[in-house]
Amino acid sequence: MTTKGAFVSADTVSKTYPKFVLTDFSIQAAANETIGLLGDTGAGKTTILDILAGLISPDGGSIQRETDNIGYCFAQLPFPRNLTINQLVHIFRHLAWPWQDKVFADYVTDFSLPRRTPVAQLAKSQQAALNLAVTLAHNAPLLLLDEVTENLALDDRPPVLAALQAYRHQHQAGIVLATRRLDDIQVLCDRFILLKQGQTVTTLAADAYRGQDLTGIIKHALSDRRQD
Repeated sequence: MTTKGAFVSADTVSKTYPKFVLTDFSIQAAANETIGLLGDTGAGKTTILDILAGLISPDGGSIQRETDNIGYCFAQLPFPRNLTINQLVHIFRHLAWPWQDKVFADYVTDFSLPRRTPVAQLAKSQQAALNLAVTLAHNAPLLLLDEVTENLALDDRPPVLAALQAYRHQHQAGIVLATRRLDDIQVLCDRFILLKQGQTVTTLAADAYRGQDLTGIIKHALSDRRQD
């Protein structure tokens, strides 16, 4: 059941593929909250985001959504890489979403992105920042972010993370962030769900890990799981 204020809720959902099984996963993403999905490649993070977004249906369990306006930032750029940012804007204006030209332009400036360079020629860090800028430019109340920070260069991280935090508070947004980075969890997340091979290992709130040795906490949680 969806709690009051939750934008999306998953209750014991499962999904089976030939080489991967997601088992009894539950989450509730509420307003003004950032939840981390932490795990290595193959942990199930993208499968969970796809289910939350409605791109795939679970084999079991239930999903409830309180909004259809979802900003999904895919791990890979979902638009043509031979175009420049200026050219892409003309496309975005005609898509069926509440596109905000001024908002996007501000993010392009904040992230120091060149407008006349083909996307394919941008550095990976710039491509990642552009991907997020596009996602943030239609003011969705729920953001699903698939490893959006993984390719950010050290110098590019502060403005991007600051933009995410500002967006959350400005829009009272719910954010689900899939990541392999412990520093993302420490900086951005109110709680995180540790995943391993499609199973939930543990869920921890910020009070339990902020300022703590997160590596040690994770090793302990994984050790406890192996003993079960």
